[in-house]
Amino acid sequence: MKPFIDLKKFWKSDLTSGFVLSLIALPLCIGIAGASIGNGSLSPAVSGLISAIVGGLVVSRLSGANVAIHGPAAGLIVIVQHGIDSLGDGDAKAGFQRFLAAMTIAGALQIITGLLKFARYAALFPVNVIHGMLAAIGVIIISKQVHIALGVTPAAKSPLGLFAEVPQSVSLMNPEIAMIGFAALVVMIVFMVSKSKILKKVPAPLVAVVLAALIGVWFDLRHTHHYFFMGKDFVLGENYLVTLPASIIDALPRPDFSVIFSGKSLLVIFAIYFVASLESLLSANAVDKLDLDKRATNLNKEIVANGVGNMLLGFIGGLPIIAEIVRSSANVANGAKTQWSNFFHGLFLAVFLFMIPGIIHLIPNAALAGILIIVGFRLARPSEFRHAFDAGIEQLVIFLTTLLVTLLVDLLAGIGAGLAMKLFVLIIRGVKFKELFRLQFEVKETENQVLLVPRGSLIFTNLLSLTDSVRAYTKTKSVAIDFAGVEYIDHTSMAALVDLVHGKQAAGKQLEMRNIDLLKPYSSHPAAARRA
Repeated sequence: MKPFIDLKKFWKSDLTSGFVLSLIALPLCIGIAGASIGNGSLSPAVSGLISAIVGGLVVSRLSGANVAIHGPAAGLIVIVQHGIDSLGDGDAKAGFQRFLAAMTIAGALQIITGLLKFARYAALFPVNVIHGMLAAIGVIIISKQVHIALGVTPAAKSPLGLFAEVPQSVSLMNPEIAMIGFAALVVMIVFMVSKSKILKKVPAPLVAVVLAALIGVWFDLRHTHHYFFMGKDFVLGENYLVTLPASIIDALPRPDFSVIFSGKSLLVIFAIYFVASLESLLSANAVDKLDLDKRATNLNKEIVANGVGNMLLGFIGGLPIIAEIVRSSANVANGAKTQWSNFFHGLFLAVFLFMIPGIIHLIPNAALAGILIIVGFRLARPSEFRHAFDAGIEQLVIFLTTLLVTLLVDLLAGIGAGLAMKLFVLIIRGVKFKELFRLQFEVKETENQVLLVPRGSLIFTNLLSLTDSVRAYTKTKSVAIDFAGVEYIDHTSMAALVDLVHGKQAAGKQLEMRNIDLLKPYSSHPAAARRA
């Protein structure tokens, strides 16, 4: 009953925010789908938009989040690309159909994870392994999209090879297509650096694609023709525009379960499940901090909702979805109050897809590439490197290890290398093997307060028992943690404790951290690792 009470109370603000979010999501979903699927579908645009539609109309009704927006995300582009390549053996369409089958199984695993109430484990994943992973994804996005923005098809496949080909693509660029890509890129940059309050209220991706579409109409991209520039002959045509089929429903591929139990497929299933779950739960936590009403996401309910959405999308030819942080932040900024804004965002996208496909077809692919270059830059911007360094030199090493191995091998290898480096750092700093997965701590309970006294090393693999105790006891009593017996706290644990303190304060509770100053931080960062 509560959802309909919320609808009656907040429908105006949620409807307005949902409409604005649909305008932001429209070009992003199409661009993300094109970058993810390539020629693995009759229409990547349809797959991308149908994913956001399901994220809005279905997942919003099941979600444990309050103002999160669900849809395809740039952080999953590499997962989809790798899955299609590894399962297709050169056949992109077959690869995508087998990827869809893997996605349905990954969605089922997400549902099981939520039902077993395991979602809380995501919050303890090493911070700079995550940041290194996302930075690598940003670099990979840029390496591919710069060629599309120039109107050139590169020969290389690896990120480093694609960057090496940039000078050649510049020399071979299609000038009018490059002008469209550059125009979209300039619009995104202007909106990103502008301090204007007016511009902040306007969806930059929408402005970029509208401008690009107008230029595309001027260049007559809908009809194949030649033009000469500086003595060279160039060709323009519909292949430079977003492709939409005559029948949208018929364009959606169906899953192929023929190789579902192969080793490659099992790796793809794990990659979708792990990365999509981790990103979605971390995004939900981040959005909670932006929520003006300071509401907390039910993470287990959230992961179940995402699992339902991903299972459904696997069967109807969509992309994996998460609670997407950028669109969710915009949702809060536009005054959304409840998950009905997510529902309305999906509803408006459905109207756009089924009612005005001819307008969507006018969007040039180069414009979407220009937008995605900025998306990639935001994931891998220089400040991410600085933030890792500020948290301690060892955090920068973990960040760079994850980034470089992801670029040189693949995403799962990068995550594994980052985790291995994290464990190596812990061993170097004296963490005992017996402490890796078990934290020793005492509970001293009085009538009004509970004192938790941990001993030894407090690290990301053993912190959960302590944080679970804090959450359990603060429902009824004041809680304090005495760190006098702690020898080492890693960065991830320190960050989790800082968030826990702030979360309790926002809820009107108190979490006291005693003797934390006895531990010397490795840097000036408030969540830096500490040593006795």
